[in-house]
Amino acid sequence: MKSFFGILLIAVGVLLNNTVYLQDLILGQGYISLDGWRAFVGLGVSLLMILVGCLILLSGRSYR
Repeated sequence: MKSFFGILLIAVGVLLNNTVYLQDLILGQGYISLDGWRAFVGLGVSLLMILVGCLILLSGRSYR
């Protein structure tokens, strides 16, 4: 169950990261600008989600 939550967190983080980067292209701007503080907060949150997901996956591993 722990590994599922970690993988889910990584997947949602990657989707959020792609959404932040590609929102300008989706809205028809033609280039990626990352204007504004909300873009940087979104990138920070997505990277934090990916990091926490990786830590959850690593904590579930057993080392012998």
